[in-house]
Amino acid sequence: MGLKLTKEQARALLELSSHPQWTVLSNLLRLRLAQCHKALETTDNYRFEQGRVVELRALLDLEDSAKAVLEAAHRGTTRAAEL
Repeated sequence: MGLKLTKEQARALLELSSHPQWTVLSNLLRLRLAQCHKALETTDNYRFEQGRVVELRALLDLEDSAKAVLEAAHRGTTRAAEL
């Protein structure tokens, strides 16, 4: 259930990921994800915490999603050129 990115959004995300602040943000999100996993074990509101985990995973996967979008676009361009 990944986020559907455009090529423009993918390029922007990869540009952002080249900045040192991206690493800081990613580390904070990973810490928050670990906290949410612990909260799942003790919460009364399981669905809420589960939704939080899903959203954090989606945020952490943005860089990989952006790379996949651009690789797919590149493969499509390469195939068109071969024809």
